[in-house]
Amino acid sequence: YDRVTTKHQRPLAGVTRVFHKVTSTDDPVIRKLSNEGNVFATDSILATLMSCGRSVYSWDIIAQRVGSKLFLDKRDNSQFDLLTVSETATEPPQDEGASINAPANLALEAT
Repeated sequence: YDRVTTKHQRPLAGVTRVFHKVTSTDDPVIRKLSNEGNVFATDSILATLMSCGRSVYSWDIIAQRVGSKLFLDKRDNSQFDLLTVSETATEPPQDEGASINAPANLALEAT
């Protein structure tokens, strides 16, 4: 792709994406540390909680109590792991269904 110009075009190759969606209760590091604390969450869940006051998009966090421990998890098959797009735009993108500029499609492309 270093010699691609308008005269020498090359089509883009598709990418098969693999997302590692680990929740707090499934994280092996958090399982090892579960004897040392009371409240557990992954970094993405904590970042979402810290920025929730200014967020435009909705978020979904589950609080699970296991004995005396509290685990903050994300819901399975949610868009929690996808990057947000145009969150600080003056006019957020409208949900246009199957359009390539729909927020869900842009988030999948950005991730």
